[in-house]
Amino acid sequence: MIVDKTSTKYRKEAMKLNGINLNLLTEKIEQSGMKRKIIAEKMDLTPEGLRNKLNGKRDFNAKEIKGIAHAINLTGDDILSIFFADSVDKTSTRRKEAEKYDKGKQGCTGR
Repeated sequence: MIVDKTSTKYRKEAMKLNGINLNLLTEKIEQSGMKRKIIAEKMDLTPEGLRNKLNGKRDFNAKEIKGIAHAINLTGDDILSIFFADSVDKTSTRRKEAEKYDKGKQGCTGR
């Protein structure tokens, strides 16, 4: 079977293997009700740059993860579930990190 490694579906599956859940991120963006253009601006990206990341063509760096978290008001648990799904123990460590992030985020509306 030949696999088209340029397809969006293939890249999204590959990103899952790299610990990024793009489907959940896309869902959270839709739930936020914000336009992607505005999210990109809040992340200091062009709309095309954000699109490339959401299609799995480019990786997110720490600054961009922080930017999108504030832009769409992600919780610490959301961030761990989306960006670090494979690298975090999903028991006490995950809960503690999510709580620490949520405490530091107080007062940030993200919009």
